Amino acid sequence: VSDETLALREAAEAARREAGEALAAAAAAREEARAAHEAARKAGEDAEAELAGGRRMESVGRLTGGLAHDFNALLGVMTGALDMMLRQADDPARVRRIGQAALAAGQKGELLTRRLTAFSQGDDAPVLRVLDAGVLLRGMETRLRALGGPGVDLMIEGPSDAAPVRLDPVAFEGAVRGLTQNAVDAVAGKGSVAVRLETMLEGGVRLSVRDSGPGMDRDLAARAVEPFFTTREGAAGLGLSQAYAFARQAGGVLSIDSAPGEGAEVSITLPSAA
Repeated sequence: VSDETLALREAAEAARREAGEALAAAAAAREEARAAHEAARKAGEDAEAELAGGRRMESVGRLTGGLAHDFNALLGVMTGALDMMLRQADDPARVRRIGQAALAAGQKGELLTRRLTAFSQGDDAPVLRVLDAGVLLRGMETRLRALGGPGVDLMIEGPSDAAPVRLDPVAFEGAVRGLTQNAVDAVAGKGSVAVRLETMLEGGVRLSVRDSGPGMDRDLAARAVEPFFTTREGAAGLGLSQAYAFARQAGGVLSIDSAPGEGAEVSITLPSAA
C-alpha cells in the first residue's frame, strides 16, 4: 500500500471520527434543548398554578371576611342580650327570653367556629341536625331585609306548618343570605326579590329566591355554581356556589331557571328529615 493510500485512509478515518463526534454533540444538544424546553414548560405550569392558587386564596380571604362579619354580629347579639339581662334582673320571664336569644346566638357561633376549625384541619365534615327550616328563615328575616335597599321590593314567605329538614343551620343561613344578596345585586337597587320556603306534598321542602333582574343565558347559568366563579367585583356573586355546596351537603338539589331579560329563580329542594 502506497504512502498516498495510507494518508487517504487516515484522513477518511479522521473524518469519520469527527463526523461521529459531531453527531454525538448534536444529539447531546438536542437532549439539552428538550430538557430546557421541558423545564420551561413545567416552570410555566407551576407559575400558572401558583397564580391560580393565589387568586383562589384571595377569594377565600374575601369570603372569610364575611364569616368574621357574621361572627361579630353573633357576638353583638350575645353581649347585647347579657347587658339587657343585667338591666332586667327583676323580671325573670324577660330575662329567660333574652337568655334564650343569647344562647341561640352562642350556639350558632359555636357551630361556625367548629366548621372553621374542621376546615383548617382538613376535615370539612358538616354538622347536620334536624331543624325546622321555616323557623330558621323567620329568625333571619330582619337580616335579610337589611340586604335590600329603598328601591328593592323584598318579599319573604315561609310555610305555616312545620318544615323539618336535616341540615347544618350555619350553612343554611349562609346559602339563603348568599342567594338573597345575589338577587338584590341583580336588580341593581330597583326591582323585586322573592324569598320563599314551602313544604312539598311528597315530603321535603323547597327554598326559592327569584329576582326581576337581567337574567342569565344557558352558558352563564351552567357556570354560575362553579367555585370562585363570579362576574362581579371581588367576592360578590359567589352566593350560588355557596348555595350549591349547601344543597349537596344536605342531600338536596339546586336548580336555576333563567333567561336573558326574564330574571332568575334559584331553587334548592331538600329531602324530608325522615
